[in-house]
Amino acid sequence: MKTQTVTRLSHRSEPRLILFFAGWGMDARPFATLGREGYDTAVVWDYADPTPIPADFLDAYREICVVGWSFGVPYAARFIAAEEKRRPITRCVAVNGTLNPVDDSHGIPRAIFEGTLNGLTERTLDKFNRRMAGSAEAAKAFAATAPRRSIADLTEELKRVDADGEAPRVAFDSVYISGADRIIPPRNQRNAWEGLAPITDLGPEGPHLPDFAFILSRETADKSRIGSSFESAGATYDSEAAIQHEVAQHLAELWHSGTPLPHGDIIEFGTGTGQLTRILAADRPMRLYDIAPVSAAVKRADAEIMIGQMIAERPTAGVIAASTIQWFNSPRRFIGRALRAMPPGSRLALSTFGPDTYRELAPFQQSRPAYMSADELREIASALAAEGVAEPDFTVEAGPVRVMEFGTTRRLAEHIRLSGVNATRLNGTAAARALLAAAPTKLTYAPVYIMLRRRR
Repeated sequence: MKTQTVTRLSHRSEPRLILFFAGWGMDARPFATLGREGYDTAVVWDYADPTPIPADFLDAYREICVVGWSFGVPYAARFIAAEEKRRPITRCVAVNGTLNPVDDSHGIPRAIFEGTLNGLTERTLDKFNRRMAGSAEAAKAFAATAPRRSIADLTEELKRVDADGEAPRVAFDSVYISGADRIIPPRNQRNAWEGLAPITDLGPEGPHLPDFAFILSRETADKSRIGSSFESAGATYDSEAAIQHEVAQHLAELWHSGTPLPHGDIIEFGTGTGQLTRILAADRPMRLYDIAPVSAAVKRADAEIMIGQMIAERPTAGVIAASTIQWFNSPRRFIGRALRAMPPGSRLALSTFGPDTYRELAPFQQSRPAYMSADELREIASALAAEGVAEPDFTVEAGPVRVMEFGTTRRLAEHIRLSGVNATRLNGTAAARALLAAAPTKLTYAPVYIMLRRRR
């Protein structure tokens, strides 16, 4: 495989990568501007080339989001299967592809695949690209940055895809399917993914080549923006975040109700102004992680402070995070990764917010935090217990739903800004106007909690 970095938008203090596995026949040219603020983006292509992605290239990143498109999906899956235990992979997305690239019911039907392979010429490739793009206008735009590869190259790549066959079944966080995909039948894609991952429909007119900027904005958190929002609200957060303070107090009560912990310090994610830190600081040494600078008051605590999201390899009695994991790319993947990295008998306790949170703003937002219901958290806990990672006596509970009344939309907007949770953008100017017309004066908070113990 060939790998090329096309955009560099990550920050040196916290290097993050979007690793994009392109489809058949591609190179990096069509994706030269593909990017997301806060991430570098690298394109992987040419699956007939046995060269692996360089290990030293991957070593440079503290977070990797994997996106597979078309025939790139099975190769993304192989990468995940081989690297997830040793790489900080935080989200995996499949777009218009399956784990079975050539299959009559779960991929491209065999007869169509062989017809493409046996009849491949410059003319039939142009026809394929027009069908892939979905319209004459889109095909013209694609042609301006079309890949520069030979027919012999593409033939060998098709043969390799077919020979490699079905990819291992790994966990994808989300799957996108275009309703007008003329390359891999949408029905076959649904057959392949039903029950395996959440599916997003890209619309009845969506082509095989979708709007990847839209997908990346939905699937990856702009952590630089999130960090900046919370940093700007550092002086006003405590006065505005009364509900978050209540949540931190209840999470601490759950934490102290658990069984005795083994030797080691406590890792806290999302320290912020230290609402939870101050409650727990007397227990034992702490390591504090955040994507924004923590307050001066917390810095005076006897704690080690670091920027980041990953678990360091050191004795850990437990991991705790209040009102934080909804800002991660994949809370589900983080919970499993964190628990597997912890020693026997240690504890993981988290609070987050359910899907009803900020429901008043949902119709107008471009993207939302990764809110999770109690049922979703219970399913994660049950799976980890069945796998033998977690003890079966876990705790999952939904806290009381709170509705804050602000009197005016202006005061509501001020609350969002001063509490730092304005990190998700509205979906354009029309959405902003619609929000002002709706004039909401209330905000809903729906806290949920989970506490797990690592199997002894």
